[in-house]
Amino acid sequence: VPCDVDRIKRLSIIDGKDVNMARLAIVGSSKVNGVSQLHARKLIETVFSDFYQIYPEKFLGITNGVTQRRWLLKANPRLAKLITSKIGDKWIIDLSHLKELEQFVDDEDFIKELIRVKLANKSDLVDVIEKRNPLRDKTGKIVSRIRVSPNSIFDIQVKRIHEYKRQLMNALHILMQYNEIKANPNAKIIPRTYIFAGKAAPGYKTAKDIIQFINILARKINNDPDIEDKIKIVFMENYNVSLAEKIIPAADVSEQISTAGMEAAGTGNNKFAMNGALTVGTWDGSTIEMAEQIGQDNKGEENVFLFGKKAEEVDILLQNGNYDPKRDMYDKYPEIKQLIDQLWNNELTDDNDEQKILWSIADRLVYKQEDGTPGDRYLVLADLLAYRDTQHQIDDLYRNPKAWGRKMLLNIARMGYFSSDRSIREYSEKVWDLKTVET
Repeated sequence: VPCDVDRIKRLSIIDGKDVNMARLAIVGSSKVNGVSQLHARKLIETVFSDFYQIYPEKFLGITNGVTQRRWLLKANPRLAKLITSKIGDKWIIDLSHLKELEQFVDDEDFIKELIRVKLANKSDLVDVIEKRNPLRDKTGKIVSRIRVSPNSIFDIQVKRIHEYKRQLMNALHILMQYNEIKANPNAKIIPRTYIFAGKAAPGYKTAKDIIQFINILARKINNDPDIEDKIKIVFMENYNVSLAEKIIPAADVSEQISTAGMEAAGTGNNKFAMNGALTVGTWDGSTIEMAEQIGQDNKGEENVFLFGKKAEEVDILLQNGNYDPKRDMYDKYPEIKQLIDQLWNNELTDDNDEQKILWSIADRLVYKQEDGTPGDRYLVLADLLAYRDTQHQIDDLYRNPKAWGRKMLLNIARMGYFSSDRSIREYSEKVWDLKTVET
């Protein structure tokens, strides 16, 4: 039998002078779990396909979940009280009971109560923002306190700062919206407050550059009298769980926009939807399963706003080498060319150090890097126009409070599957082989 040298290398625990810890873990473990169905499939079809052929019984997919006792009962007492007043408190230990809320989907009084709860939570966050996030000039000096309107859409992306999570795409869309307002100041715009939070790894320069870019945008746009309150940008400092408990209940829009196929699961998406935020997301991680669970309302309208290329399309585009962001995006679409030119042409800042950061970001999006990394390898530009179109759908929906409230309710009511109680039960049954003990 011919010896498949390449396959042996892919299976080897000792790799030259190194020990491959992932391969060692597979051999030494009884189970190998992907934390969402997409992640599990990616593991067995790509990185660990050779191991899967040998140990198919080891591989499984148990989707992550979050605890409703922390992220709903504790973090959002107003909503918890409203839910309990309608369906009792069994949801606290069995989140599937949230499904009972669907009976109120056409109850206008309940929808109004739901919207009032959201507005109260947004007002609380307004106070937190004012206290925690003073408006600074480029030297770091506090020049004023930023005040945002609770009546604006609270559009929130809070998570680790990473290129694949695409905070950069969010920021570029804000710049695109800014350009649209400057070109047409009289256009009827739904005001938005864009809230970011998250930390970058100490050695991850590009992630730090993205944080800088967001703050440069905030300084530029928040101080532009032409914009008034149509756009506000806030980057919340020192993001942690305590701050998340203030931010998540106040969200209208949850940004889950990672490059498809690159997010293992994500749990922030679960926390936001459980608290009545509508998801703008890609076909990635457990957002796919959320879309399946939340599905359509009884009018056939989707309750999750998905956009962009799917994981298979991303793989094809990046692997065949035919994607040229300069040719395919910069040269082809004037609105994208305008964004990149603004990063290159000193329009957003007159500070030399900041300008170098913007040049670097633009170069990484458009041109192949010296180390061979392709331009726009996370498809920020490739998905940007689809993202913009989806955000227009959000604007249209927000103009109809009743329709928006219905989708809020259905998001909450259909989140039962994403409790960590279910995840732990599946681990107990499929991994640890534990038996249920009745108490």
